[in-house]
Amino acid sequence: MTREEMQALRDMMREEIGTAIQPITKQLDGVEQRLGGVEQRIGGLDQRLSGMEQCIDGLDQRLGGVEQRIGGLDQRLGGVEQRMEGLETDVRYTRVLVEKQQHQIQVIAEQYGDIAAKLDKANDRAAQMDDLRERLRTAELTIMQHTAILQGLAKAQ
Repeated sequence: MTREEMQALRDMMREEIGTAIQPITKQLDGVEQRLGGVEQRIGGLDQRLSGMEQCIDGLDQRLGGVEQRIGGLDQRLGGVEQRMEGLETDVRYTRVLVEKQQHQIQVIAEQYGDIAAKLDKANDRAAQMDDLRERLRTAELTIMQHTAILQGLAKAQ
């Protein structure tokens, strides 16, 4: 083969290869465009993920604050539980005192009943004495009147 034939063969191969490569090149251009769109979407996703990471960081901070508050509440609850135990002891002690007081109140009530009965008897006796005093005054007045009448009759005789 001559140089010119080789050159012609080369040119022909270039054309055929160019023709064969052209659809592939177009496909590659389409793929590149799609890759560009995918890269843009990935960039958008990266931005969204960054925003989500910031939100998560904020939530982590808030959660840390909530955990601290819960820790404080746990401490306060422990104090309340201790106070409740103390109150339970006080309630038992108070219950014992109340039971003793109830017994004493019952004894006092019984004594009051006895005293009230005795007062009723004393009031009855006082009423009887008042009646006797009234009778005694009436008798004294009658005796004084009769004495005066008798003295008047004795002078007249």
